[in-house]
Amino acid sequence: MDASIPVFEKPHPRLSVLDWTRNIQTLQNEARIRRFESYELRQRANQLRNETAVTTVWDNFVNNELLRDRIFDVESWREKQRFTRECVRDETQALREQKNSTELMLEWLQVPLAVAAQCRAQRDQRVPPELTRDQLGEELNKVALFSVRARFHVYHL
Repeated sequence: MDASIPVFEKPHPRLSVLDWTRNIQTLQNEARIRRFESYELRQRANQLRNETAVTTVWDNFVNNELLRDRIFDVESWREKQRFTRECVRDETQALREQKNSTELMLEWLQVPLAVAAQCRAQRDQRVPPELTRDQLGEELNKVALFSVRARFHVYHL
């Protein structure tokens, strides 16, 4: 029994060599275009990464410089404030000392001024025939005027 095996061809259309060559060339061109596009994309990505890195470095540098300048400004202002505060403290201390010495001087002058005031009061009690202008009266008036000016000056400092 000789049996024969039937052979069936697949129902695909057959291509000619020219069509096959065109398809291969089309695929090659498409692959070449895709490779070129991916190469360009990689190059643009590298360029963007490099530009970003450079921009980041320079921005950090500029920001650090600005921060350094600002820190220097703040430190210089702080130093000026400290110096001014010390000057004000020293001046306040000097004014306190001057005030204390002035108050001591006024206390020291109280007795002579009180004596001069009492002398003036006694001289003012004289009757018209005893009223005269003399050097003692002039000195008592000067002392009284000095007393008024000194008190006014001390209390208005």
